[in-house]
Amino acid sequence: MTAMANVYVSRNVDRNSLKTTDVAAYTTHTFSPDGYVSPGVAQYVDRVTGVPVGFPRMTLSVRPPANGSQVYKVVCKVAVPTLEVTSANTETGYQPAPKKAYENACHMEWLLPARGTELERTHLLHMVISFLVATLSASDSDPTGTTGSPVGTAIIKLEPVF
Repeated sequence: MTAMANVYVSRNVDRNSLKTTDVAAYTTHTFSPDGYVSPGVAQYVDRVTGVPVGFPRMTLSVRPPANGSQVYKVVCKVAVPTLEVTSANTETGYQPAPKKAYENACHMEWLLPARGTELERTHLLHMVISFLVATLSASDSDPTGTTGSPVGTAIIKLEPVF
C-alpha cells in the first residue's frame, strides 16, 4: 500500500503544450493528505485558498478484483471549486460567508486486469499522459513531427470531436 504523503503539482509544464498565457494555469499546488472520505478512498487537498469550501481536492482508490472479476479498478477524481464573488455591499454591510459557485472536475478510471504486467500499466499511463497534452511528440520513426491532441482541445475549448 502506498503511504499518504504530499502530492506536488508543478507549474513547470511546457506553456506551448497548454496553449494558454493565463498565469493561473501554471500555479504550483501542494495536495496534502486529508484522510479517508470512505474506506479505501484517500483524499488530498490543496489548502491554497484558505477557505475549506474552495479547496481543490483529489481522491484516489485502488479496488482489488471482486465477485469473480480479475480486474483491478483504480479511480482518481480531481475537483477544483470556484467560489461565488461576494462583497460587503449588502444591507447589513457584512460580507457573506464564502460559497461554492461551481466546480470543474475530472473522473479518471482505469480497469487493469490482474494478468497485466507493470510494463503494460506503465505503457497505458504514458499514453493517457500523452493524450492530455496539447501537442504530442512524434514517433521514433519521425522524431521531428508533432500532432495536436483532440483531448486537450475538447477539454479547454469544449470543441466537439468530428
